[in-house]
Amino acid sequence: MEYDMTTLPWNTDWMRAEKIGAMRTSNSPFPDGYDIHGEERALTEANLLGIDDDVSPVHPLYTRLNEYDLRRSALDSAVAHHGARQGADPLVSDQEASKLRQIGRLEADGDDALLLHTRDAYRLFMGRGRSPDGRGGFPIVGGRKAAAALLALWNLSSRNNPYADWLLIQFMEQAEALRKKLRDGSNALADRLQEQANRGFVIKVAVSTQPQSLHLGFRSPYGYEIAFIIADFDWATRHIRTLAMKALLSTNAEAQLIRDLRQEARRIFAAVVRGQRILLNERLVTLSRNDWLSSDASAKARVAGAQELLGELPPDVFQQKRVPKHHRQHALSAEERRVLESVDLEQLGRVEDGPADPVALESAAEQLL
Repeated sequence: MEYDMTTLPWNTDWMRAEKIGAMRTSNSPFPDGYDIHGEERALTEANLLGIDDDVSPVHPLYTRLNEYDLRRSALDSAVAHHGARQGADPLVSDQEASKLRQIGRLEADGDDALLLHTRDAYRLFMGRGRSPDGRGGFPIVGGRKAAAALLALWNLSSRNNPYADWLLIQFMEQAEALRKKLRDGSNALADRLQEQANRGFVIKVAVSTQPQSLHLGFRSPYGYEIAFIIADFDWATRHIRTLAMKALLSTNAEAQLIRDLRQEARRIFAAVVRGQRILLNERLVTLSRNDWLSSDASAKARVAGAQELLGELPPDVFQQKRVPKHHRQHALSAEERRVLESVDLEQLGRVEDGPADPVALESAAEQLL
């Protein structure tokens, strides 16, 4: 790392290393190659650093010790100055560098919106709540509720919860597979319309006479992943209904295609909400990777309960070798990674008295659903 030594007031003579017999290195921050780390080791071995008594001027290393003290003070000041300037290039003024911290966070310039043309897509987004009188059918998880659950999982992931990571990874795998199916289906139906156009029969994809705009405002990237699913579903549904309206698809085929796509989306939404409810249960809400390393009984119980309800955790997810598409995890140091890789997930997930009442956990989770 090179530091701007020219800004320091004691930058008078940095060409003394060879003259005083100090060690030198090619990657020194000083122009004369002074090896501050090598000098530190040599002076430590000579028991000259960290002592209370003054070193005699006749000591053979006296000059090098004084030089080390000067260089250490200069380098520490340079590092501090470099950090205070946010690592800016020396050509950047201190005033310019200070403004980096003053830049505010990015926010949307206006409301994000999703324009929907089909009631099918709008209902998929809304879901269905439980009727106060118990009538009207069972609740159905919609896109809005799934987005809220994903926000909770995203926050849990930032608190080092490996099962939140795993649920986010599974969601993205399923969401991307569904979106591919929706896009491929739309393209196949569009090809059928193009075949008709090639024969001179031009058919346009149907549009709503009153499309409705959904204001999104999601607080996590995963909310927008949900919006992409809804948008792709709306586009696919418009193609399906267009072909049925123009006698290119039967009524039964129309209903079946839309029903299958809708059910697949709802299964993904429901899985996310179920996982979120389990991890927010009071018995598991503080779960983190540290629990796998702890000898505390409550930590072991949390691990056992999570394993019972959500299955075994893949080692590569636990070790952060595989991370969610959108995450806020800190980069692991080599030592942290070594510790995580040494953990036997299955063995440490057991407790002598059994798991933390998984039946009660499951019951509580189901009630929340």
